[in-house]
Amino acid sequence: MGGPNPETRQTARDPRLLPVHDESFTALAFYGRVAGWVGSLFLLAALFWASIAKTINKMPIKVIGILALICIAFWVYSNVHQLVIAIKRRGFQTALSSALFTVIVLGILVMVNYIGGRHEIVRFDLSRGKQFSLSPQTVKILKELNQKVTLTAFISDEAMNAEQLRRRLDDYRRKSSQLEVNIYDTKTAVDKAREYGVRFDGTIFVEAGKEGAKRKEEIQGGGEEQLTSAILAVTTGEKTRVCFLSGHGEASFTPGATPDKVSYSMLKSVLDNQQYKVDTLSIITQAKPEIPADCKLLVIAGAKVAPTAAEMGAIKRYLDQGGNLLLMLEPTPAPNFAELLKPLGVTPIPGRVRDLQGSFGGRGEILAARAQPGHDVSGPLEIVVMPTATAFDVQASAPPPSMPGAPPPPTNQNAVPLLKTYSSEAQIVGGAARKGELTLAVAIDQTPPTPPTMPGQPAPPPSQEGRKSRIIVIGDADFAADNILQQAGDFARQNISLAAMSVNWLVRNEKLVSIPPKEPVENPFAVTDTQKRFVWALVAGIIPLLIIAAGGFMWWRRRA
Repeated sequence: MGGPNPETRQTARDPRLLPVHDESFTALAFYGRVAGWVGSLFLLAALFWASIAKTINKMPIKVIGILALICIAFWVYSNVHQLVIAIKRRGFQTALSSALFTVIVLGILVMVNYIGGRHEIVRFDLSRGKQFSLSPQTVKILKELNQKVTLTAFISDEAMNAEQLRRRLDDYRRKSSQLEVNIYDTKTAVDKAREYGVRFDGTIFVEAGKEGAKRKEEIQGGGEEQLTSAILAVTTGEKTRVCFLSGHGEASFTPGATPDKVSYSMLKSVLDNQQYKVDTLSIITQAKPEIPADCKLLVIAGAKVAPTAAEMGAIKRYLDQGGNLLLMLEPTPAPNFAELLKPLGVTPIPGRVRDLQGSFGGRGEILAARAQPGHDVSGPLEIVVMPTATAFDVQASAPPPSMPGAPPPPTNQNAVPLLKTYSSEAQIVGGAARKGELTLAVAIDQTPPTPPTMPGQPAPPPSQEGRKSRIIVIGDADFAADNILQQAGDFARQNISLAAMSVNWLVRNEKLVSIPPKEPVENPFAVTDTQKRFVWALVAGIIPLLIIAAGGFMWWRRRA
């Protein structure tokens, strides 16, 4: 008998090595996988749309999201067998462990970020102008609060700068335990909005005091100077009255004034936001002119005609009684109020200042005045635009004598320069022949300096002479006008800050002197046509080609 032919004998194959026939891969499974891809695309589209609209309540977003969930659910149902097999594989379990580890790490990072944001462990503001930080003066005011203050804000998602305003209110809340912040959605908290009488979205109410004697301020916009000023107003219980003298061709508060009639509507808006009571005052028709006692500051802005002798007498009596004066002059032939200023060591120089090397926009008649350091008003500033400037001679008085061995006496400098010409080549035209670095604004404080004391000797008691007047004289009345602020560009903030901080210093509201209005700094990015084409080629051509080349290289390496 012949044995079996070895060539025709077939070797039995191990059944474990035979391919498993996937009977579950049916038409239903195929359609389920298609539905899974479609559902994933729908879900991404819904999430993208919701991120742009910042809401999921729109009907199209809801419809697309529901369709996405239905498609994904159909995929799970039709491919449940393959999913079970995949879950049992070792590779899936390894991937699941990695995913869980990633989720845990992300959760830890989110918690650390939440705790850090809630308790402000570490925080940095790298923006220009510190747009996202409270000023040190505001922080000091909040930490010194000795009574409960409530901020009630009505802000919807559609309000202007809603997120920035909510963040600012949260910054205020974190700085003081005496501050309670309540934020309501204007659209949904209808009953609460009706209770407060809300008229505009983004309104904030600042309240302090007990029931029956509660003080409340309503502000719009929610800028830092507004909020801090409102907090001071409700905690001190009064508003400071600022009187603008009228009847001599001074500036008005009417927006859109003609070129021959200066308007200070923007300045008034800033002072209103800082909780000042701004009024116009006319004493020219009074039989015996007098400045009201409740007027904490008298402003003479751009007088074209000199006040009468009776009015000048009233102004002098007002200053002798401790009143304060902000004097903004027009060039000759307008009055320069020399009879008020000369006895204080400040002499106006006839003529108009011109500085070709320190001008704004290359025009010599519009000066770029340099702020002088060392004073509360001019210290935080840099450059102020002055269209029509008058200069001053400032005489320094001699320092008081000191005792042997005593510390150096303070300089008895009642008149301190605030602004000077940018260059030393400035000159005066149409008046006195003067050339050099000229003084354009002066601050005068008639409060006598504190006398020096010997080491270990107690400080002297406060003076019983009463509070002395403060005066700021600025050789230009147009620097704070609406039309100049609109033309000054980035320097507009410096101009309006000079006016606002002058008012704060004059009325001794030092808490607000160093809080100038903050405005976002614009950094426009301009590109040429060549740069635009390069960016387009980089994004649409070079980067995709590099990605395709990298993928092809990896595929070739794996085949090899």
